[in-house]
Amino acid sequence: MSKPQFISRFVDKDFEDYNKLLTDLEAIDKGKLDSLTPSERQQYGKVGNSVLEWDDRVYGYINQKPEFAPIFLDKVAFADKLNLHKKIRPIVNRLKAILENWEDTESLVSFDLDTEARSYYQNVKMLASKNVPSAKTIYDDLSSRFNNAGRKDKKDAPKDNKKSLVD
Repeated sequence: MSKPQFISRFVDKDFEDYNKLLTDLEAIDKGKLDSLTPSERQQYGKVGNSVLEWDDRVYGYINQKPEFAPIFLDKVAFADKLNLHKKIRPIVNRLKAILENWEDTESLVSFDLDTEARSYYQNVKMLASKNVPSAKTIYDDLSSRFNNAGRKDKKDAPKDNKKSLVD
């Protein structure tokens, strides 16, 4: 299954630049963005481009037929939020695309790293079985990652509560 062989195109300076940009971005964002709890995220959901288009049509009707708007609707605040949303949406889309590329790259690097680490582990395991000096110590340390992996203790196994016909 071993497929990815990620080859880094980064230089150390890139990470310095990313950290500076992120610091600058955090400074710009400070006090301007809100944070929701997981339950609030579920409550409010995500608003897509189709909702933005619908809101835009509603605003058009508010302007054409202002007498249909409920008395509590602040038309100026609605227009301001609509314009803000039109500015935020492209930024969110760009940031999502960037984040997705970072996550994909991290997945490829992680896959390669784990594949290579497992190769080393398998080699040490083989050397330990042949009593190569210090291989057993390394194997014992590394094998702790796989303790109880895929095994069920007898105490965890489901008990058969059916009475046998012979009882």
